[in-house]
Amino acid sequence: MTVIIAARFDEKNAVMIADERSSTQVRQFDIARKLHTVRTEGGVHAVFGGTGVSDRLYECAIRFIDDIADKDGRPDIKFGWQLASALDQQLKLVRHEMIDGELLRKYGLTRDNFLRGLFTDQRGNTGPINESWVVDYKRMVEGEHPIVKELANQFLCLSYDSKGRLCIHSTDMLSGKPYLVARPFETAGSGSDLAQVVLSDFYGTASRDNNYIVDKCEGVLAAVSSANAAAKGNIGVGGTPYIQPLVDGKLEDCLSDAESRLVAEIAKGHDKKLLGTDFAKQAVNDLVYERKTASSVEEEMWRRTTNKEGLSRLLRGYKN
Repeated sequence: MTVIIAARFDEKNAVMIADERSSTQVRQFDIARKLHTVRTEGGVHAVFGGTGVSDRLYECAIRFIDDIADKDGRPDIKFGWQLASALDQQLKLVRHEMIDGELLRKYGLTRDNFLRGLFTDQRGNTGPINESWVVDYKRMVEGEHPIVKELANQFLCLSYDSKGRLCIHSTDMLSGKPYLVARPFETAGSGSDLAQVVLSDFYGTASRDNNYIVDKCEGVLAAVSSANAAAKGNIGVGGTPYIQPLVDGKLEDCLSDAESRLVAEIAKGHDKKLLGTDFAKQAVNDLVYERKTASSVEEEMWRRTTNKEGLSRLLRGYKN
């Protein structure tokens, strides 16, 4: 239960946003780490964010980061598609391990046994696998088994590579291979549909003649607004958003908790016309690109609002 948002503003500037909510069968927590960054010696700067089972995604992310750090004779990763493919390989590896674990738990066999259609008993005798077991294994592979809830994991990857290309890739455990997103944005997770509505409206005003280039501060506002919409309408999305900018082709530090929360509040106030566009854009520039403190920008926010009481009630959760 998540929303991951990747938005490209021009050839070198973009942002990835994620909520921080995760849950178990009986608890929810606003402390999940969903974004990870990598810088390769081949010149790729990338951030990737996952939706699905938080612990599985974290395992995949750590193994992926360790894997690309250990060259072991492999060439440097220079292109975004290479990074996405390496991430996809880790997803598929963990998927196979999860299916193997389920087969071992239920039948004492592995995928290799099912691929050969044979098993060897304790006496060394070889025989065919029970047909009902094969049907069960087929359901796992084809995504029709209860284990699929554990396999529904996806990453979005936003990268700037050595060719000067800013790309968004999507990959998941159940598909064949990662794909390159043609749009200037992509969303994933249970809040994806609500976030897409906001971003579709925003990018719908951009010109294709200009390759859908948008003002980066307006772009951050739209992306954060889409995350706010997802949090408002989806029970699995919430907390303070992670905001990870990519500036001039380089990764910057993820915004702190205070700065991220203030950007989210400014986006809410702007959407309700309690904060003007000029101020909202300047505030985003100060917080995201100039890295000013939240306290200094917040003081200006209260001075610039058109309705101090209305903004206060909005940010405290009142309906009107």
